[in-house]
Amino acid sequence: MNIVRPAWYLNQVCSRCGQGDSLGYRKCLECGAFVLNCDEELIEFESLDPHNLVVRRKQSGSCSACAGSDTLHNVSSDEMIELGFTKDDYH
Repeated sequence: MNIVRPAWYLNQVCSRCGQGDSLGYRKCLECGAFVLNCDEELIEFESLDPHNLVVRRKQSGSCSACAGSDTLHNVSSDEMIELGFTKDDYH
């Protein structure tokens, strides 16, 4: 059985695609780097700041920090809090 972590999305509209429920964070299981993605447009952003949405590249599943393949996975609720968000900031 393959158990997948739930995806947590910010409670804000993505300024790139104009959709809600699309800005989510992923974490590399190899190096621990976090990335911010828009799941609607399948893009990864340069910064973790959801107010600074500069596109880095298309989502690929590989980590842009260590180039690990298929290492990006949904962050946990605890990791969202570690990134500085409160439970009112995401769902």
